[in-house]
Amino acid sequence: MLSTLLICSMVLTMMPTTVFATNRKHVVIEENAGGLCEHHPEHDDECGYSEGITGTACSHEHTDDCYTEVIECTHRHDEDCYPDESIWDDEATPSDADRWEPEYCPHICDEESGCITKKLNCQHEHDDECGYSPSIEGTPCEFDCEICDVEDDMKMATPSNAKAVTVASVQAMIDALPDVEEVRKDNAEEVKAQLEAIDDAKAELSDEEIDKLDFSRYMEVAAVLEQLLYGVATQSNAVMLADYDGPAIQLGTGGISDPTEVEDGQGSYYAPNSYIYFGVNSGNSNTPIKWRVLDADKANDGTTSGMFLLSEYLLASGVKFNNNTRDGNTYQGSAAQTWCSTFASNTNNFSTAEQGVMLGVTKTDSAESSLYDYPWGESSLTAKDKLFFLSVRELADYVGNYDKAPGLLATDTAQGAGAWGLRSPYAAIRDNSAGAVDLYGDVYVFSVSNVWAARPAFNLNLNSVLFSSAAEGGKADAAVDDNLTEVGTGSAEWKLTLKDTSRSFNASASNTLVRAGENLTVTYSGAGTGENEYVSAMIADNSDNILYYGRIAEKSESGTVSVAIPSDLTAGTYTLKVFSEQYNGDYKTDYASEFQDITLTVKGKVSEQFNLTPGTTYWFDLSAMDIPGTVNDVLPDKTMHYVPFTYVGTVDAYVLNSSSSGVNGAADAASRTTDSSA
Repeated sequence: MLSTLLICSMVLTMMPTTVFATNRKHVVIEENAGGLCEHHPEHDDECGYSEGITGTACSHEHTDDCYTEVIECTHRHDEDCYPDESIWDDEATPSDADRWEPEYCPHICDEESGCITKKLNCQHEHDDECGYSPSIEGTPCEFDCEICDVEDDMKMATPSNAKAVTVASVQAMIDALPDVEEVRKDNAEEVKAQLEAIDDAKAELSDEEIDKLDFSRYMEVAAVLEQLLYGVATQSNAVMLADYDGPAIQLGTGGISDPTEVEDGQGSYYAPNSYIYFGVNSGNSNTPIKWRVLDADKANDGTTSGMFLLSEYLLASGVKFNNNTRDGNTYQGSAAQTWCSTFASNTNNFSTAEQGVMLGVTKTDSAESSLYDYPWGESSLTAKDKLFFLSVRELADYVGNYDKAPGLLATDTAQGAGAWGLRSPYAAIRDNSAGAVDLYGDVYVFSVSNVWAARPAFNLNLNSVLFSSAAEGGKADAAVDDNLTEVGTGSAEWKLTLKDTSRSFNASASNTLVRAGENLTVTYSGAGTGENEYVSAMIADNSDNILYYGRIAEKSESGTVSVAIPSDLTAGTYTLKVFSEQYNGDYKTDYASEFQDITLTVKGKVSEQFNLTPGTTYWFDLSAMDIPGTVNDVLPDKTMHYVPFTYVGTVDAYVLNSSSSGVNGAADAASRTTDSSA
């Protein structure tokens, strides 16, 4: 499986590796005879190989002249070679033998006896007639395939013959990987074998040697190969979201909910029901950061009021737990903690107001004996840790408690998968390894000096959230005017409007009794006047449901403005919430003053008997009305059949009952009430 590639690339430094195999070096030489292999299929000028030239034999045939006669007698004298009186018995001595000469030796040196032989001593010199030409020796291929040699040697090595693996040889293997643009289906298996060979070779290096390697090319190729062979689960389909059909604006964080725990045959995972956009990633074209809601009303310690959030996407690459293995695997004081602190304090990522609502929580996660099949040491956070990496316990309790659980695999915003670090230290053997989730969603332990991506988390102070709205279109309002827009249906993705306590905004209304469809005059002061600064208003019912929203003035510190009471608003009591707001658009955090609440008594819209236009003259027949008194002489028709009236609008009609007799101001009071018996 390709899943071993990145796993091996980091886990190999954790423990000693012993290779057991038989010696088949001669097989390797035979397989790679001539220097050819799948990675060097043809010789070229660089390898220096040449085949050489086979010569032709000499056609000269040897004659007697080509030989010299050599005489070397092989005969040894015996009793036949001496006189009869010679004594050959057991008592003969060397001194006796010297007294006798071999007078009768019958031996003759000739070719038959083997004493005369012929030795080749040919004096022929090669010429055109004999046709001889010498052979020309070829030159060997000097191409040394790091991939084949290391792979075969590592598979077949014994402690006595194992080939020495060096930083240079492993780096050469990494550098020999193809460019990401060249990784295709037709060479995917070959590239996979290269990556696996690198993993095997790297297992022979020490931690200090591994620190010297540049894995950037390895990581890029492995990520592309993973997508090519297996595809990458995108965040939208990794976990199915629950439907949200509530209003697009909610006071506080009322519409944001906890994830849903899902149990399957492997364990449990948590399907998110809400996301929040908060801050921007300055390292990714200021893209708004999307956060998964892990707990809607509690921080990561499970008791502190707050909202626990995890970045949905990888925010950065090239992040290490620590720069060197000798720095250990404690999160406090680590390079990972420094990265989180630096990212959180960067005002290009989070505004000062956003930084102010990131909640620091002190907690310690206990050691674990076998979570994700590994032992883990304890890890701690302090109140200064506003942004942090998850622990394995938090990962299990809020995302998923088994390898490849939905939500563990993470990508960047371009859907490129990557491995991301955790803050939990590995508790066995060495103190130079820590936890991480690889690009397949498996939890492993890796050297602290390995390079990973960052997927941080943070806690949000809920008391600082004025209200929340749908991330896209939640504050829809066509124009800055007196009209308010009805709040639509929201979604699972939200943005926040934070309280800005530095604003001193005031607002009041001319009266609190209004009729639907009419305008209310509002006077305000202390509003912001900079870019994206507005005076905004919302209408809420008695249950604090936000019904209407609109921006009614822009870049104006003080003044008077009209607010149109929606004509379809039913009679009843409502709250008009007026506030100074910096509205920054979809997916971005807004900032606002405290609400200035104005309680309104809204009367229902008058249903007219006639559809009349104000300012228009209409004629009425009053002849049958028996109107008493003297007819006005200026009327054009004294018979009262055609009496002119100019329509100017509606007025509040009222009656006075007996209880109002003699009470000063009773008529004025009655004109502002809906009680017909007043």
